[in-house]
Amino acid sequence: MVVYIHGAGGSANEAEFYREIFSEDVIGLDYKSNTPWDFKEETKVFFEENKDIVLIANSIGAYFAMLCNFSFRKAFLISPVVDMKRLIEGMMRERNISLKELEEKKVIADLSWDYYTFACNNIPHINSIAHIAYGEFDNLTSLKTISSFAKENNATLDILKNGEHYFHTPEEMDFLANWISKYK
Repeated sequence: MVVYIHGAGGSANEAEFYREIFSEDVIGLDYKSNTPWDFKEETKVFFEENKDIVLIANSIGAYFAMLCNFSFRKAFLISPVVDMKRLIEGMMRERNISLKELEEKKVIADLSWDYYTFACNNIPHINSIAHIAYGEFDNLTSLKTISSFAKENNATLDILKNGEHYFHTPEEMDFLANWISKYK
């Protein structure tokens, strides 16, 4: 079975694209969680009952899946968020919010002290053969960060020249189809 986990603002229907690439059943996981700990609770039974899975996960969906420590036959990670701590700190800098202020108020807009401390204490990693697709101009994760993550996790890293975080143009989708076909 192939399981697709969408990113923020995405949907399980995006799995349709991958049905033409794989001969196995491809399902889109329709999750509702906004935090890694809720995602793990929401999907725990599914992943415990289905062991032989090829994972395709996008952005925050990849982050959630990696933090669950489930094992997959193979993982295809598209623009994975691999350093949430750095991402949250960047959002705080843009909004002139200090760590002390976030700690005191606990929640400021879409930023949460609990999420920040979780990100500081839980580093994502991959428990399977993994392949990463990354856009050269990804605005959420630097090339240095994704390269280091790929090396530490023995993952391949394929970079789309002029690509961004969100893969959606025909050129980007062709890149993804060819990338998956190369490693599947």
